[in-house]
Amino acid sequence: MSQIRRFPMKNLARHFATSHATPLTYYSAWFCPFAHRATIALEHHADSVSYAWEEALGWEKRPPTGNEEFSADERKDWYYHWKSPGLMKANPLGMVPTLVEPSSGRTVTESIVAVQFVDELAAARDGKAPSLMPGDPFERARARVAADNVNRT
Repeated sequence: MSQIRRFPMKNLARHFATSHATPLTYYSAWFCPFAHRATIALEHHADSVSYAWEEALGWEKRPPTGNEEFSADERKDWYYHWKSPGLMKANPLGMVPTLVEPSSGRTVTESIVAVQFVDELAAARDGKAPSLMPGDPFERARARVAADNVNRT
């Protein structure tokens, strides 16, 4: 039976820091404002955190399934929500953003967590870009509260 190993965020960032030859796989969606947060962090730290973007959400045209709640004759085109198989394997909830270390398969999910992770990973790799979070612990806490407020509205 395999054991689940849990790593504190800083330990995970430290592990990723030593294995940055391979870019992180970044499952995202061009239309998702939550994923945009992680994109901004990745681009900000592009000198030290490389990634390979995979568009993971979208729509695909398919014939009706027969399980629709109205007559198939009522529509000419049928589009269904699509999620990338890679995203579903990495994050069974199918949520973006999801960052994956290809060599181990370990993942980081949730936009605010992904931003903090990328920031810590860049610092662990001696990245040139400044941290996205303030240095002062009180100001960092205020920034986290502001981000949480945005999530709630």
